[in-house]
Amino acid sequence: MQNSNMNALAKKLNSMQNPIVIGPSIGKVIKKSPLTISIAGGKVTLTKGEELEICEGLANISPAIEKDDKIFVVPAADEQTWVAVDRIYEE
Repeated sequence: MQNSNMNALAKKLNSMQNPIVIGPSIGKVIKKSPLTISIAGGKVTLTKGEELEICEGLANISPAIEKDDKIFVVPAADEQTWVAVDRIYEE
C-alpha cells in the first residue's frame, strides 16, 4: 500500500513542476458582451475586463463580432493576461 501512496505523491509533484503553458491561440467567441473567448478546446475562458485585453484594431470592429467568430489571442508576459489581436477572416 505504501508504494501506491508514493506513486500518487510522485504524480502530484510532477504535475506541479510541469505547468501547462498555452501560447498564441485561435479562440472562439462564446459571448459578445462582455466579449468572452474560449481557447484550448473550451478548457480556458477569457473575458474582457478580467484576463482579456482588446487591441485597438479589434475594438474598432467589435460591433461586427459575432458568436462563434474566431479570434487570434496571445498571452502577455505575466501569463495571466491575454490580448485579443484580431478576428480570423473566413470566407
